[in-house]
Amino acid sequence: MFVTLALLLSLGAMGAYLYSVRGMGVARAAPVAGAAGRWQQLRAMPSHRSELAVAALNGEVFVVGGATDFLQTSARVEAYRPAHDAWVRYPDLPAPRHHPVAVAVGGKLYVLGGFHGVSFTVQQDVFEFDPATRRWQALPRMPTPRGAASAVAYQGRIWVVGGVGPHGVTDAFEVFDPATRSWSRRSAPQARRQHGAMVEIDGRFYLAGGRVSGFASNSDLLEIYDPATDRWRYGAPMPMPRGGIAGAVLGGRFVIVGGEGQDGTFSQVDAYDPATDSWQRLAPMPTPRHGIGAAAIGKAMYVPGGGRRAGYSISDRNEVLILE
Repeated sequence: MFVTLALLLSLGAMGAYLYSVRGMGVARAAPVAGAAGRWQQLRAMPSHRSELAVAALNGEVFVVGGATDFLQTSARVEAYRPAHDAWVRYPDLPAPRHHPVAVAVGGKLYVLGGFHGVSFTVQQDVFEFDPATRRWQALPRMPTPRGAASAVAYQGRIWVVGGVGPHGVTDAFEVFDPATRSWSRRSAPQARRQHGAMVEIDGRFYLAGGRVSGFASNSDLLEIYDPATDRWRYGAPMPMPRGGIAGAVLGGRFVIVGGEGQDGTFSQVDAYDPATDSWQRLAPMPTPRHGIGAAAIGKAMYVPGGGRRAGYSISDRNEVLILE
């Protein structure tokens, strides 16, 4: 595959990472007869962005931050309203971020960490957004600065793991309690990773995929965490290694979409069933993308934005996977 113009950026702890203006192409998944689920194209995002954060709150799909043209860092906040197939604008983040994480807790939106600029300066800010007042406020920072991490909300707290910190890929696993505005630390997973995905199902956390550095280090690992015992264990590996993915819970299963690798971006969609410790192929995503986020509302999983080609690319795509 062919790259017409590339910028070799020195990203400090991330090492040398190759971003291209045109990108590397796509790697579409082969159709699987009878694969469950159906996809629909929705109204495109008002802005083109990748490496953004996504969370569902009050029936809306919030899209936060990300990178725009030539890796410019965005503070933009938009939300998709499924009932009207429409987008609304919310107040910008207090500071622009790409590769942050976002979760909803107690009717508020929380955005944590990320990077700033083409130098990928690591951030540790925590911002809280109250949709009732439409105001942001800064909260106590993460103990470990990081971007490209994974996070879930559980029992009113925010659990953040992995990502890239000042000294490289980290396995730090930290918990923020918005009620006490305090941080605590939990046992690290067995493998360090960035650009993975994590969800909570029935009181267990499932951390899948990601990578250590370049595409060759993409992982197929699935780790399962029990917050009651503070212990990790391995589950059945993903059908293929990939990083730059997104995940959400649909029908009690951990659904993984997109990602990127040496062959380009991926359209493959896989669902993990905790009851059987097994994976099932679902209908492929119409537009292969990486640097995406995902959020589930009811039986629908929304996947906005992301890059259509591996490395640096952006889009305004907005697609939904529906499981009947």
